Amino acid sequence: MKKSLLFTGMLALTSIGFSQTMPAGYNLSSGNYNFSSWDSLSSAGNYPSNMVFHISTISDPSETDEPTGDWVCLYNLTSRSRVNGLGMDGISFLNTSNFQDTDIRCGGDAGDIGGYIAGAVVGINSSNRQNISVSYKATLIAQGDGAPTPRVYNLQLQYKVGNGIWTNVSSGTFTSSGLNSGDNQNFTNLSLPAECNNQSQLYLRWKYFMLSENDGGTRPRIGLDEINVTSDVFTGIETKPSTKIPFVLGQNENTIFISQKTDLKIYDFVGKLVANQKNTETIDISNLSTGNYLLKSEDGLMYKYSK
Repeated sequence: MKKSLLFTGMLALTSIGFSQTMPAGYNLSSGNYNFSSWDSLSSAGNYPSNMVFHISTISDPSETDEPTGDWVCLYNLTSRSRVNGLGMDGISFLNTSNFQDTDIRCGGDAGDIGGYIAGAVVGINSSNRQNISVSYKATLIAQGDGAPTPRVYNLQLQYKVGNGIWTNVSSGTFTSSGLNSGDNQNFTNLSLPAECNNQSQLYLRWKYFMLSENDGGTRPRIGLDEINVTSDVFTGIETKPSTKIPFVLGQNENTIFISQKTDLKIYDFVGKLVANQKNTETIDISNLSTGNYLLKSEDGLMYKYSK
């Protein structure tokens, strides 16, 4: 009998798969995007403006596991995997060994059930905008109880343009490893790459996933709050100066010389990627048209040049 019930539950969870949606884009031309609160009594199936919460069919999704549906349940639940509204403290994510298995806790329609939590996505319209920066606060609300070493969950900021691939934002990782309940981290002015400039469809994702099971036990509950996305008027030339030591040794008509091997990308004056070379100390510019360009290394170093 127990085996039969377990199999039925697995079928129900599988049935919600492959139905995640993407949120409408907030127009940065109208001002900064801000998220700072969500009511625990918000109706099932509703989301903060320009945001959607995603779920997975996997109880402990990894960084490479993609979501398979939308969260359609309540925000004041106290058991099973859940997204909670925290009022002026934003939202929190928590996975457990069980998903929400009844429509009473969810949207009310047959089949409205909640999977395991995969994170939050914000839609952005960056048309005519550049120098896009993201700030937010992440909090370890409750550490896992695995002993001696609890499970490690991360909340990773990612971005993608249109139907492209998700890419991690440098320095945008919050991890529960080594923290105590209540510890938090403020992420300030994380710059998005030039490919995010002037895009009608840009998405930001805070992916909640398990990095290591360690000694098992409960999963860490992680909060997300104070999201702020800023930008400048699009001019075609990135204006934020790099505070790091220049990494370009020199250039001639056909080649730029780099101080050490790295992955390099070149963007033109409208933010289009025009060259991409891996593990190199030089980059060929012989086929590029006359104009202004931005060279960017894998660790965020930038160099502007004209040809």
